Amino acid sequence: MATIREIYNVLFDFAPADMKLDWDNVGLACGHFDAEVHKILVALDPMPDVIDEAKKVGAQCIVTHHPLFFDPPRAIN
Repeated sequence: MATIREIYNVLFDFAPADMKLDWDNVGLACGHFDAEVHKILVALDPMPDVIDEAKKVGAQCIVTHHPLFFDPPRAIN
């Protein structure tokens, strides 16, 4: 099994964080680096339908091009 950290490292080896623009929000948005991953869902945006699809196919990890938040939220209720 791969872990989130192993997937993270592969992605950042391919596209290093120092290539990002100042406004880019890259990295792990939520979750734990030591979590095991058996299946990954790849999408453009982390929209509700993408999350539903990840649940449907049993994916433990969603990798998206766009971040969940561009700016940090002030509160999550």
